[in-house]
Amino acid sequence: MANGGLILLAEDDPRLRRIYVDILDAAGFNVLTAGDGIEALRILSKATPRLLILDIMMPNLNGIETCKRAR
Repeated sequence: MANGGLILLAEDDPRLRRIYVDILDAAGFNVLTAGDGIEALRILSKATPRLLILDIMMPNLNGIETCKRAR
């Protein structure tokens, strides 16, 4: 059972996203995932994670701009 809190992970590479989710899940976190910054912002409009993990180089909206808009 995950009890470490909720994390939002935005990563456009599905293989890396799966690896990160497996690691975070094993560490006890609930993980929501997004394939780009736009999807991450949509998720943020409905959920309040304790941590955002953002890939810097994503299509549509990069991690830096996503972080600025999330603030």
